[in-house]
Amino acid sequence: MRASRRWKTMICGVAAVTGIALGTGTAHAVPIGQTITGKLDFYEKIGKGPCGTWINTGAGDLAAVNASLWTAADSTKDELCGLKVTVTYNGTIIDVWVRDKCTSCGPNDLVLSENAFRKIVPWGTDKVDKVEWEFFRPQQ
Repeated sequence: MRASRRWKTMICGVAAVTGIALGTGTAHAVPIGQTITGKLDFYEKIGKGPCGTWINTGAGDLAAVNASLWTAADSTKDELCGLKVTVTYNGTIIDVWVRDKCTSCGPNDLVLSENAFRKIVPWGTDKVDKVEWEFFRPQQ
């Protein structure tokens, strides 16, 4: 019995130190600094986003990430609202703010505002199958 309690304590301690989320839901810890390879697309939206800020994908550079990464009960206080992503495609790199949820994205997929998408993907291309991206905390 005692060994079992120590084992649970050790697992919880490792989870806390490494940032691994424990629970039964679909939420995952944000993999900051880890390169993710997935599909890239763009979308259109005008209105208030989950971070509580106004979104106009036709005028700004922003990203929407998989909805399962949003873990706060109040999305305006979610860790993602303070993060940016670096997107790399064909040697071009851009940084954009995370400002929206993507309910139709796969776990490694990223959706950009069209303005940001066109900075790295040429006209005539609507989707990219392999793009690298990663979360980071911008310096204040």
